[in-house]
Amino acid sequence: MPEGELIYLVGKITVGQDKYASGHYTQIDLLNTEISPCTGKPVRQMLLWNMNVGDPMILAKYVDQVVVVGGTINCPVAGIQFSPDPQRVVPVY
Repeated sequence: MPEGELIYLVGKITVGQDKYASGHYTQIDLLNTEISPCTGKPVRQMLLWNMNVGDPMILAKYVDQVVVVGGTINCPVAGIQFSPDPQRVVPVY
């Protein structure tokens, strides 16, 4: 997974609370383990945050659904974030 480039991830959208950020937020539970470009360690779950949208529940309408979502990986001071593009989300049935 490259940092800062458009990639597509497949996973289930879930709601997290106080683990990766304060309060409630959406996260993606990946179907396959990936190696984080931020830490070099395996990652199976990522916080979803797009600073252009500014909504911690950015993909709330897809909660409990498996989706293919396009966006970019960001490496904040700690951990990993995925910045999804809400226009690049396709539910997988």
